[in-house]
Amino acid sequence: MILASSRGGVYSSGPAAGLDFQENYLRAVLGFIGITDVEFVRAEGVNMSAEHKVKAVASARDSIGTLITKAA
Repeated sequence: MILASSRGGVYSSGPAAGLDFQENYLRAVLGFIGITDVEFVRAEGVNMSAEHKVKAVASARDSIGTLITKAA
């Protein structure tokens, strides 16, 4: 499963990494129903600036393309 998410801040690394409850929660819920192969694609920091938003969305699109190619 590929899960795409967007966030206004950056939670995958840096000082806010400890506040990332979203991915752990989703992994637990999905694992409970038997879905264990989960990849997350993030567009993070979309509320930081317009430039950062464009870069984050482009990076997420690239990640999706890579995951789809890998799965094929």
